[in-house]
Formats: sequence, structure tokens, C-alpha cells
Amino acid sequence: MSLKKHISLILILAMLMTAVPALGTADSVSAASTLKKPALTNHAAGSKSIKNTWKKVRGAKGYEVYRSAKKKGKYQKVKTIKKGKTTSWTNKKLKKNKAYFYKVRAYKIVKGKKKYSKFSAVQRAVTTNTPAWEWYMSKKSEKTDTIKLEITNKSRYNMNFTKNGIFFRDADSLEQAAELGESATPQELEAAGIYELKAKAGTIRPGKTKVLTYKADKEVDYSRESILFGEFKYNKTKYLIFAGWDMEAGYIKE
Repeated sequence: MSLKKHISLILILAMLMTAVPALGTADSVSAASTLKKPALTNHAAGSKSIKNTWKKVRGAKGYEVYRSAKKKGKYQKVKTIKKGKTTSWTNKKLKKNKAYFYKVRAYKIVKGKKKYSKFSAVQRAVTTNTPAWEWYMSKKSEKTDTIKLEITNKSRYNMNFTKNGIFFRDADSLEQAAELGESATPQELEAAGIYELKAKAGTIRPGKTKVLTYKADKEVDYSRESILFGEFKYNKTKYLIFAGWDMEAGYIKE
């Protein structure tokens, strides 16, 4: 992904950045039980459905899935799984482009009564067929030749990342890129705090998390103002992703 090739898209991106809401945390639930709490993940399964998956809990007879429209809202039980070996459930017939929050707990039967584990951490997902993810970047300012971007794919399809990336020191670097244009020399780009990056290409499957490690030829000034651009393919379409530790994040079609 060369700067010259994508300069016009990058300028559009600077105006289209939209926030990605933070992930919720689990409600505190008292549960006198030796069952471990399930580890839950979820992702979009379509424009009206969300798939929830959890790790099997040893000794569990089944699981209960709860849902809310708000992270700290009222959770209602939407599904009881009556087999301990079943570790996924797809919630269908939901509203399009809407966020839902889920948590799950395991149960066993003791003397005819259910004994529960603690609830899993709350997981958020949105009903959509377009790319959706959660991300994390280091919050430490430093001179470094390595930028790491942690991505959790919350989409319906695989996110196939290429090896290409671009680093901007700050928003001023974006503006200078516009002024320099496609004829910019490597020396001019470096002076503006703009560097091409390389990473190991890889696929992130729905519901899975992966750390993408981008490398520069020399150390860059990484800070809360910095912006990272990456490139990925999703459902046969190419996108640019942009992110920073203290900024809004989003994507645009190439």
C-alpha cells in the first residue's frame, strides 16, 4: 500500500473517522458454585443475527444466555442450552444494524436444583454484514520501529490483512501528506513524520483476536496523536482501516 496510491483515500478517511464503542464488562453476580464461568465471544452472523460461542465448562449440564440492548441495562434470559457439550448459539430475528450485549453462565443439577457459575464477561456485537471489530493499541509514547494493533473480528466474514501499512506521526502529518501529494520524495515524507510499514499478512476469523505487528525501517515517534493505516480484504472487497490509541477509528473501501 503506497502513500502515493492512497493519498486521496487517506484524506477522505481523515473526515470520516467514526467511533467504535468500548466493550462492556461483566455484571457482578453472586453464584455459590464450583463451576468455572464461561469464556464468551460473539460476532455478527448476518444483518439480523449474532453468534455467541463459549468454551465448554467442565461439569456443566447446560448454559443460560442473557441479552440486553444496553451494556448496563436489564438482561433477560433468551436461551437455555440443555446440553453441556453445546458451546454456541445464534440469536436470530434481531433488528438490523443494532448493538446487543450478551453474557452466559453454566449450570449443573444438584439434588434437583440448578447451581450456577458466575456470568461470563459481557460481550457486544452488532447485526451487520459489513466489517466490524474491536481494537487495542499501546498507550505508551515512545520512539519505536514496531507498532502493534490488536484486532478482534466481530464481523460475519474473515478479515484478511495484507502486509502493508502507513504510519502518520499526528494529524499534522495527514495535512502535510495532502500538501506534498503524489510527487513527495522519501525524504519529504520522513520529515513530515510519514512512514510506510510492513507486517506479516494474516487472516482473523469471526470472533477471533490477533495482534498485527507493523515494522518501520527506522524508529518513529509513536504517541497518542499517531495514526496507523492498515489494509484488509473482507468478503471480496478491499478496505483501509485506521486507528490510534486515543482517537476514533473506522474504515473505508479502497
